[in-house]
Amino acid sequence: DQASFEMVCMDHANNLKELIDFLDLKKVTLIVHDWGGPIGIGCFLKVPDRVSNLVILNSTVFPFPKTGMTYENYPSKQLPWTNIPKIIPNNLWGAFASYAIFYNPEDPQELISTLPNLLATARDTGAFMENENSTQKFFREQFGSEKNVMSSKRLVLQTEFWGTGNTYEEPNLGERDTTPFYRFIQDNIRKNWGPNGQNIGVRAVLGKWDPSAKDEVIQQWKNNLPQLEGYVKTFEKAGHFIEEIEPEAIANSILEVANLK
Repeated sequence: DQASFEMVCMDHANNLKELIDFLDLKKVTLIVHDWGGPIGIGCFLKVPDRVSNLVILNSTVFPFPKTGMTYENYPSKQLPWTNIPKIIPNNLWGAFASYAIFYNPEDPQELISTLPNLLATARDTGAFMENENSTQKFFREQFGSEKNVMSSKRLVLQTEFWGTGNTYEEPNLGERDTTPFYRFIQDNIRKNWGPNGQNIGVRAVLGKWDPSAKDEVIQQWKNNLPQLEGYVKTFEKAGHFIEEIEPEAIANSILEVANLK
């Protein structure tokens, strides 16, 4: 079903909770990436006993430290991630999104200098790249729906408030506040899943060219789930979409934490 409004993490978490209850999932190894962190963790902390392990892939549920790389200066100060929805037209959002999941430049200025040509290519062909692979095409096609585009853009606009929450105006629902959703996660994650709670297994596999993988964010995870210490794998030349770059490392971490090796 299509959403009738611009959904954010707390909405997806509520939907996921319905599915989990229906399937009666137990002994879950939860793998979270990007907004899947707040969505998955925000959902499962309502039923914390269902989770046995957590694997973190470039995500967070904590307030972003304002030092160093943030989504207000990444990939560059001239083109921060939080402003991209205001620049990319709705009809080209899918083309941009499918390009971004594989984008991992040596020089962030490269994206700024090539963006006009990429947009021109997308207007002509529907994609940012002439040789788009099947994964990118599959990812792009979901944005044939205007509602999906608007929900996706809303999440990117929310990036500035990732981990803190904010009050904003939703076109159909009016004023909304995401702050209590994040506060619930931060109040309960260590209590339920830390050493004095269930002491779940935790691993992290991170692409370092990304604000969600900077040292300060990793430390936030360790402060809340101390059992993560010694189980963080980082890849300096990988970016936010680590699963596209290091799938084997992720698979090995899943097998290890779930005692399947």
